[in-house]
Amino acid sequence: MAADVRIALLGSNRAMRGRLRAALVECRVEVVIEDCVSGVVREPDTLDDVDAILVDLEHASDRDLDALDTLIGMTELPLMFSEAAHRGGNKRWIRSLADKLRGAVSAVTGQAPPPAGLADDVPRAPEPTRIQTPVWVLGASFGGPEAVKRFLSAIHDAPDAVFILVQHIGEGFHELLAQQLHRSTVFSVAVAEEGMALEPGRIFVAPVFHRLHIDENDCFHLVPDRPERVSYSPSIDVAMTEVGNRFGPRSGAVIFSGMGDDGTEGCRAMVGAGGVVWAQSSESCAIDSMPVCARATGLVSHIGDPEQLAADLVRHLDAESRTGATASQRG
Repeated sequence: MAADVRIALLGSNRAMRGRLRAALVECRVEVVIEDCVSGVVREPDTLDDVDAILVDLEHASDRDLDALDTLIGMTELPLMFSEAAHRGGNKRWIRSLADKLRGAVSAVTGQAPPPAGLADDVPRAPEPTRIQTPVWVLGASFGGPEAVKRFLSAIHDAPDAVFILVQHIGEGFHELLAQQLHRSTVFSVAVAEEGMALEPGRIFVAPVFHRLHIDENDCFHLVPDRPERVSYSPSIDVAMTEVGNRFGPRSGAVIFSGMGDDGTEGCRAMVGAGGVVWAQSSESCAIDSMPVCARATGLVSHIGDPEQLAADLVRHLDAESRTGATASQRG
């Protein structure tokens, strides 16, 4: 079976690279180069024969991340990221990854991507999850990564809740943000992908230039957004509205440091659906515009610095869990 796209597969974990290579070959993706990121940075000519670059961020060191910053600045090839250890055994995910690689290459070449997938490997509908746990949006912009890291680092046991991080960030850097938070907190962190199911105890990072929708099975659907059509990307308003409409009184949000007013409309939508909205205190923000605008709606019910918000959220979720268990026993 002939390959229709050639890639460089970069990553620190040699065994994982090998498994990922074998899986991609079945989807007509040829791995021309297999190396660590710093290896191709030292010898950039090795990229001359590839159509795209796939970087596996699992076990990436600070040195790897520094080399990745250099790579991003030195190549115009399509660049994609993955955490194969979390999804590498999922055939549907591998197939989706191969399709995304073809799409990225076709966007550069102007040619339509070839048909993807094998006849005997038809995508299956996701199993219904219908989670009953709270779902919280963490909205942040300028100064947000540090505030969110402080907030998450103050939580020592991942609560029985789903978190969706909507951070205004440059295209391509949401993967790095997810990797850093995965390494430095107790949470399992991943970038939200098409068809991925919401799971309690995990954080899903919203990708840039996409709107997150959640279907009746509690799975993500990503709708592309053209850069010229959006004021903020990803949009906190859109995420809060979606989560509020989908989960009602089980929804919540924290608005962290940031410029602008993204999240203001989301406050109205989420609280209107029965959810709650908290905000970071002005004195603990790098830029307090977003929390101030959220508070101006009169709908923010709690304010604090990142550590206070973390401690209070753990107590809040614990109280909700006990209340839900009591109601269930009475029912």
